[in-house]
Amino acid sequence: MNYTRMDGFNTNNLGKRLFWFCLGLAVNSFGIALITKAGLGTSQISSIPYVLSFQFTWLPFAVGTFIMNLVFIVVQIVLMGRRFFPVQLLQIPVNIVFSSCLGVAMEALGCVNPTFLPLQIATLLAGCCVLGCGIAIECAPDLVFVPGEGIVYAIAEAIGKKLGSVKVIFDLVLVASSVTLSLVLFGELRGVGVGTIATVFITGNVVNFANDHFGFLTRVRALATA
Repeated sequence: MNYTRMDGFNTNNLGKRLFWFCLGLAVNSFGIALITKAGLGTSQISSIPYVLSFQFTWLPFAVGTFIMNLVFIVVQIVLMGRRFFPVQLLQIPVNIVFSSCLGVAMEALGCVNPTFLPLQIATLLAGCCVLGCGIAIECAPDLVFVPGEGIVYAIAEAIGKKLGSVKVIFDLVLVASSVTLSLVLFGELRGVGVGTIATVFITGNVVNFANDHFGFLTRVRALATA
């Protein structure tokens, strides 16, 4: 998917691709919920709203995530200017779907609160696997960016740097901001931990594994050109 290419919108097999995209969003959200429920810190992309949810108890984690993603979309518009094509505004309904799925996932996993470290680690690893699979499914239909990906692409395009390098720096900034927020608000780390770091290294490898070994993803990707 190329950010500046999206001045048009490929409608080939749109219904089927939309199904797989939404399925990926749902799987993605349950992965983040599992990681969060492990109690070892949430994913880097969700770390800021998760830390804030401890301080502002009236602001649910899913709602904070929705607001942060809206900020990501606004930043994309500012950075890209005329190169921000209207189709990218589809990130707004995508944000609504994703945040809603995250809220449902957190409620559905309400009884999952492991306190025994091996169980916490197992829950974290399961969450990373689910999240990685969700990302692979979500990207396969080649429809539109989710805001957390869109802002990385927009920054890379705006400053002329490699996408991978920008992604690493962006994730580090999110984690550093979460750590700073936590220390300022609580004087200790809350919502950020080893799980936050683990997601950075594990999830990407799961995405690669899914893309290499899940044959149905090849068929999903083919829908965009069929």
